[in-house]
Amino acid sequence: MSSVQVSTNFVDFSSKKDNANRYDSKLNLNEVKTYTGFFGGIVGWALNILGKTYCAENDKGQTIYYDKKSLVKQLFVQGKTFVGPSKNIETEKKVQNFVLKTLNPIAGEQITIRDIEHLFSRFCTKTNFSALSSCRSKEELLKLTEEHLEKISLKKRNVKVLPFNDDLLTKLNVGDIIFKKIHPGNHNSIIDGQRIQYHFISGKKEREASKFSHVFIYVGDGKIAEAAWPTGRGDEIRIIDFIKDKRIAIPESGDLSRNEFVVVRMKDQEIAREAAEIAKKIATPLEPHDDQAQQADERQKTSFRYSISLAAASLVFNESFGFLAKERYLKQYHDFTTNEKPISFINPQDFFCSYLVGYCLQVAEAKKIMPKILNPTDKPIQGITRIGTGIFRTMWAKIKSFRHYSDLNKEVKIRLNAKRTGPQVFRNFVVKNPDMFTDMYLVSRTKTV
Repeated sequence: MSSVQVSTNFVDFSSKKDNANRYDSKLNLNEVKTYTGFFGGIVGWALNILGKTYCAENDKGQTIYYDKKSLVKQLFVQGKTFVGPSKNIETEKKVQNFVLKTLNPIAGEQITIRDIEHLFSRFCTKTNFSALSSCRSKEELLKLTEEHLEKISLKKRNVKVLPFNDDLLTKLNVGDIIFKKIHPGNHNSIIDGQRIQYHFISGKKEREASKFSHVFIYVGDGKIAEAAWPTGRGDEIRIIDFIKDKRIAIPESGDLSRNEFVVVRMKDQEIAREAAEIAKKIATPLEPHDDQAQQADERQKTSFRYSISLAAASLVFNESFGFLAKERYLKQYHDFTTNEKPISFINPQDFFCSYLVGYCLQVAEAKKIMPKILNPTDKPIQGITRIGTGIFRTMWAKIKSFRHYSDLNKEVKIRLNAKRTGPQVFRNFVVKNPDMFTDMYLVSRTKTV
């Protein structure tokens, strides 16, 4: 039996509502080389490791491997006529990667034949082919192809795309988590580290998670709380206007107007709102801002700072919810409920962006669940000296994390080591937990209404 079998699946445009914009003929996938069956599956699997095939499931749950080159080729063929300067477009790795990101935005998430049909039905329209046919060069064709595939990406099938303006604020809930995604043409130092880190992250992950350079939390009234990269001007842990303030996050080079934001909503709105209140308390300046200082953009201190060293450490340390993470979870809960500042002997009172958001979420959750685990009087010795209090607090947290290890595993849902979790890993945590988080909106600075 041959290891290569031909797929009999095709896209039927007649069932689509916008049939007027479709070609009358069916786009047949019979000409796409597939690898099925026992031996074909082995070959397809090996080629998939080498990046030569797409893996998908049919309606019966059987795995089929589609040859990348022949699948991409069919996107640019209407009948037997190639579109524009696309004679060898299927050999372009850029196009193959565009298609991969469109079909499979979450690494480790199984795509189906229906997803492939969705790609063809959305891409192969008269409007799109007309635009592609007008391209005079392969470079122009590549750019237009990327733009169109980005619009129809499966990543956006469950989210609404909104413009970056004041109307956006009416859609946000207090406690919404907002990720900033930089455009590929832009650059900042966090992204460089995350691109390397991406290859060492196992399990389900967003394919473009390394491009999320920043995360913050919406606290209401058009404001966000964030831990911002220190520039010597302005607060590092601060509350600023989401739409109007130009200082959001880490300095970067490139066209900032092409950056995007992903708004994530926690399903437990009680914890989300409490996390926002905690963030507001942390980011409140020690002294009120005055108009003159705001105009000069001068730094007015909060109780906390941004730590570049902790942000860098998040790229290499383990973020799993092990003994150290459980110990830190208990210390965070103790610090906030007793109004003591988070203490670290190496980096006193420091945060970075995803640590701040993770800290606020975990403390909000802990305030809800820890009274069921600990006794009301169960807390470490306080009021000796700052160092002494820190020592007793650490000893207490170590003992309690060991004693209540199984209880913490059972009750804690935000299971990560917030202090060791960078933006990329935090984004993947959201992706892995759809029962807790939902992507609500993709906010584009370039979208108009």
